[in-house]
Amino acid sequence: MAQKWCRTWLWAIYDDLKAFKAEPSEENAMKVQLGFLALIQTRTNCSALQQALSSLAVI
Repeated sequence: MAQKWCRTWLWAIYDDLKAFKAEPSEENAMKVQLGFLALIQTRTNCSALQQALSSLAVI
């Protein structure tokens, strides 16, 4: 269940990124940044998923 939730969240961030590309603005950039930061700081009960999210933080 956590994987599906994170995947949905990641696709939402991707949609925000496409919106930023179409219309670059500070507001759209902030939306992408905050969404990504919130995702990588999420805590899950799935150790593999947690490790994957944590590895995104160093990018």
